[in-house]
Amino acid sequence: MTKKVRIIATPAGFAPQHIREQWVGVEIPLIDQAEADVLQDSLNWNNDEQYGGSIVRTFDAIVALREAGKEEAAQFWEMVQAQLGTELRFGTEYCQLV
Repeated sequence: MTKKVRIIATPAGFAPQHIREQWVGVEIPLIDQAEADVLQDSLNWNNDEQYGGSIVRTFDAIVALREAGKEEAAQFWEMVQAQLGTELRFGTEYCQLV
């Protein structure tokens, strides 16, 4: 069974506030722990405002937004996906495991 993370608070980030607010309540599948460990070590996320959080695939996050009826946010993240890469991370204060 795939573990998921539920966004429980508006995450920090570069997106406009009204877009970031649309994450709240969305559940997104986590990447597996082995892959997360590799990413934590290989990506320069040490000074990131989301440091230590849960890692999800950008594609899965966009699908989850769309499934939650948050089309505006899904479209925004599709537009910036090329700049973001294939993973997103949500800091521990913004999410909980479900």
